[in-house]
Amino acid sequence: MSKQSENTKIITVKGRKFVISKLDAFTGSYLLFFILEKFMPSGMEAQLGEEITSKLPSNRQMMTKKEFMSIQRDCLSAVSEILPSGTFPLFNDNGSWRVAETEHDTFLVMILTVQSLMFNVIDFFSEDGLKELKETFQGSLLSSLPMFHHSSTPQ
Repeated sequence: MSKQSENTKIITVKGRKFVISKLDAFTGSYLLFFILEKFMPSGMEAQLGEEITSKLPSNRQMMTKKEFMSIQRDCLSAVSEILPSGTFPLFNDNGSWRVAETEHDTFLVMILTVQSLMFNVIDFFSEDGLKELKETFQGSLLSSLPMFHHSSTPQ
């Protein structure tokens, strides 16, 4: 892995070079909230504190195949391969793989998915990102809404 700017990162996997770009803010936000809702590791939940984590759904479930493939496609949409003839997205305009053998390379596709996901949401999981989220929830209008309060008496 090498070179990184604010909005791109160049990595090498299996001798091939790829550029990972930042996703648009809407897609990045969707992925982040999906991760938080579906499978935030308990260690990260502990860092947020019970006031926030108690508001996460208690019946979180594993994602479906359709959800996983959608997230994977979103992540991979930010990846391009650097070839001698130029830099090209992993997918053609019709959604098919640009390089046919990539379609059957599970290792490559998983590495690229994880690298893209991490590159696009890692800032949020830094100490400052978690701190800001906690402060946002604690001091926001959201905290005044009934759904963000626990009460022993029914409302």
